[in-house]
Amino acid sequence: MMLTTPSEWVLIKAATGFSQISTADKKVKTKDCVEVGKFPVIDQGQSAVAGYIDDPDKLVVVSEPIIVFGDHTRAIKWVDFDFVPGADGTKVLQPEPYLLPRFAYFQMRALEIPDKGYSRHFKFLKELNFSVPPLAEQKVIADKLDTLLAQADSIKARLERIPELLKRFRQSVLAAAVNGRLTEEWRVDRSLDFNSWENTTFADICREITVGYVGKMGDRYEEYGIPFLRSQNVRAFHFSPVNLLYISEEFHQEIYKSRLEQGDLAIVRSGAPGTTCVIPGSLGIANCSDLVIARPADKLISEFGCIFMNSEVAKKNVLENRVGVAQQHFNVGSMKKMPIHLPSIEEQTEIVRRVDQLFAYADTVERQVNSALERVNQLTQSILAKAFRGELTTQWRADNPELISGENSAEALLERIKAERAAQAPKKRTRKKAKA
Repeated sequence: MMLTTPSEWVLIKAATGFSQISTADKKVKTKDCVEVGKFPVIDQGQSAVAGYIDDPDKLVVVSEPIIVFGDHTRAIKWVDFDFVPGADGTKVLQPEPYLLPRFAYFQMRALEIPDKGYSRHFKFLKELNFSVPPLAEQKVIADKLDTLLAQADSIKARLERIPELLKRFRQSVLAAAVNGRLTEEWRVDRSLDFNSWENTTFADICREITVGYVGKMGDRYEEYGIPFLRSQNVRAFHFSPVNLLYISEEFHQEIYKSRLEQGDLAIVRSGAPGTTCVIPGSLGIANCSDLVIARPADKLISEFGCIFMNSEVAKKNVLENRVGVAQQHFNVGSMKKMPIHLPSIEEQTEIVRRVDQLFAYADTVERQVNSALERVNQLTQSILAKAFRGELTTQWRADNPELISGENSAEALLERIKAERAAQAPKKRTRKKAKA
């Protein structure tokens, strides 16, 4: 894409705007970092700091701000302090004298570097156009971006905290659901008492508790057929069809004990043990691998069982009752002994209704937050794009022609630095011809 810039600016290739600082003997692998230490490690990951080490021999001393570019990740970081570079894909770049470091950093963030997955991206960065305005204008642009993007970053930071608040909100709803607080007024209106809740176990309120098929699959998978769920298809409160596998009808009949029916509780055994969803009727005939299957009897509403299993009360019990040595997992025996404080069917129904209502509210807020985050990210890129098209400083240029012309122009700046470097370069010695 052709970059349109003011006539007073000079376009260069990004490769010529930076010198690369060699860090070959200083790089540290992320696995060698610790959480607390003397010297911060900056790698190509998205986090500002990957960890810390205490080895001063690995330290890069920063006298002027530099930019770290993630060759694989395209992450761009401003660094104005001494640091230790990460091992793979960490490019340390020093802006040339005709580029103010802060201006160069913001412009690099504005570049449209193609996403090539986990392959290397520095080669693409080097070929992109890079703008060089007069130095005075670079400073104005950098100052404006510092102000504008600080506001956008502040909004973004507040928005990014909301999902964690919503997570806590959902857990507090689940806690209130299983300890009776959520329907306390509901019981009072009906002259009911919390003591009416029954202390029981899942073995007593389920028709069957079994486990999914745990044998070798080999070439048992089919392109189409009976859905065959795995742990990754079970998310808290919902079945996920992502990467769903299939088996034949014949194999399904062979392992019929591990079938799934509408209303079953599918419970993850390892990885995220205890995570539970209710099998929806829309799934139809299905089977599963390595899941605990709890089939509720008349006293238990499936959705209330799901609420309970995803609550902190049940998760604590799951973690405390895992079995195995090499890989701990939750099993059928532990599920059968799982204690539960069970309300009446009528109250379970009311609890499910209220949880659904509150979760729907949280889901709506989350969608709005995600939409707002997307708009903030678009706003940030829009501000950067305007800055490097010269639109943020249009009036400034009109008001300050003397700062962008003559010896203050970008072209004069580049020529001056070129001349200074030529003067500093060591002169080549010439051999005198020997006399005949």
